[in-house]
Amino acid sequence: MYRPNLAVLSREEDDFKISQLSSFTSFNIPVDGWTIPEVQCAPKDPNALIPNGISSWVAKGFTDRKGKPIIEDYLTLSLSVADATIHTIHIKNLLKGLMESTSFMDFNKAVGYTDDVVDCSLKSSVQFCSDYGDEQQKLGTHWQPPPPPPPANQMDPNKGGDGNNDNKNDNKNDNKNNDKNNDDKNNSDDKNNSGHNDNNESNQNIKILENLDQKSNN
Repeated sequence: MYRPNLAVLSREEDDFKISQLSSFTSFNIPVDGWTIPEVQCAPKDPNALIPNGISSWVAKGFTDRKGKPIIEDYLTLSLSVADATIHTIHIKNLLKGLMESTSFMDFNKAVGYTDDVVDCSLKSSVQFCSDYGDEQQKLGTHWQPPPPPPPANQMDPNKGGDGNNDNKNDNKNDNKNNDKNNDDKNNSDDKNNSGHNDNNESNQNIKILENLDQKSNN
């Protein structure tokens, strides 16, 4: 799975460093990648929420009734959700919160360079993944393997269909062919019988004519 981290780069004279780094954050956006067959093909395919970029970040400064300066900022982010949809979210006063945070570095103090921030973020992100996976298993939305294919004896290797249906169709075709052959045979027998009958009638007519000739000669 993949989720974005919030990282703050701070500048000290000509040097930059990561002063703040969050764990994975979901922005409370549901990611249904494990339940969409069109984008999920295998158990290790990513469940991803990927930021596309900052669409806008506007800061406005003003003073309150007591003359205290106030800064308000509005951040607009676009994110790709499970490679299926694009979401846009608006965050108010992110910059203000960073500036007022007690964890924000104090430039008046001596600050060293360590990997503590990165190590802490990685540890928290791993825990985020573990908790998310446990929740998805409880909800039944984790990746499920596809059902097994039907047995080979029920499949036609050429057509990829149901062998039983193919056998039924073959039987129907055989029955039709048998019926046609029987009809052809019956028609042939009828013609032969008709021919024999015609020959018998002709022979009888010839005999009658011969008898008449003999009588006339006598």
